[in-house]
Amino acid sequence: MSSQQYLTLNDRLESGDKTAALEMLSLAASGDPDALFKASELSLRGMAGAVDLKAAFDLMRSAAAKGHEEAKRAEAYFTAAGIGTQSNPAKARRMLEHLAGHDRFVAVQLAFLNHVKCGERVRSAPRQLVSSDPHIEVVQGLFSPEECRYIQLVASPWMEPAMIYAADGGHLRDPHRDSDNMVVTPMAEDLVIQAVNHCIANASGTRYAWGEPLHVLRYGPSQQYRPHHDAHAFGPPEKRRVATALIYLNDAYEGGETNFPEVGVTVRGAVGDMLIFHNLTADRMPDPRMTHAGLPVTRGEKWLATRWIRSSNYFG
Repeated sequence: MSSQQYLTLNDRLESGDKTAALEMLSLAASGDPDALFKASELSLRGMAGAVDLKAAFDLMRSAAAKGHEEAKRAEAYFTAAGIGTQSNPAKARRMLEHLAGHDRFVAVQLAFLNHVKCGERVRSAPRQLVSSDPHIEVVQGLFSPEECRYIQLVASPWMEPAMIYAADGGHLRDPHRDSDNMVVTPMAEDLVIQAVNHCIANASGTRYAWGEPLHVLRYGPSQQYRPHHDAHAFGPPEKRRVATALIYLNDAYEGGETNFPEVGVTVRGAVGDMLIFHNLTADRMPDPRMTHAGLPVTRGEKWLATRWIRSSNYFG
């Protein structure tokens, strides 16, 4: 059971209290397992100083050693992804196999992982070039229906209304989208989700480390993502979103097409299709033609997974 001190600090963090992060690091230094787990996230995201991947890994490993169940999984995920340590997928798998006897989620993950073989599909999947300039392309059937369902099952318990950060450090409902969403953070990016993200990188000609965490989106009737642009002019050019990858996870809905009004293109993918489009001009500025929208769903429920891709490592 989490300590009251940890719960109070976590509530303060969630409310935007900027002083709580350093206090959480102090509690972690005392050996509190939950605080160690949270401090790892803070170090990874640079919320208590500069981003420190090695510190994030060391804190996660310490939380795991204290018996924190989520940390035991996350230590393996960090090991596979190479977050704060050398990437070693084989070692990560052995770590998870050690947990599978008493961790049902890990057992299911490992069983499913044996059927994830994306490399061959990247080479053989048909590609539909929707637009050459700007580049908009659909990689058809890149992911299996089972993989799409797996992403939905992982995300479903954590879905919440899409929010944005407010000026006071709190949260506001996103004015551009009224969907529910969930972010698969590195602490939850299991080996199946990592395989999906590697597949996105291979199919898009980018690198795994360039991608932001996978976002899972769910739209009900009348919900939409209003016209917007995925790239931003602020920040260094190498950190701008050079491309967007969007995976269609289901097809039991009507409406909800992806529309590019400046190009005159509307796309409706089948289950497992990946839409990939480029966001920047040759001089790394946002291409105004790449404004796009998720049109309102008129019936059913639409599920998508999105990965925004940069041209340099997202972490670090």
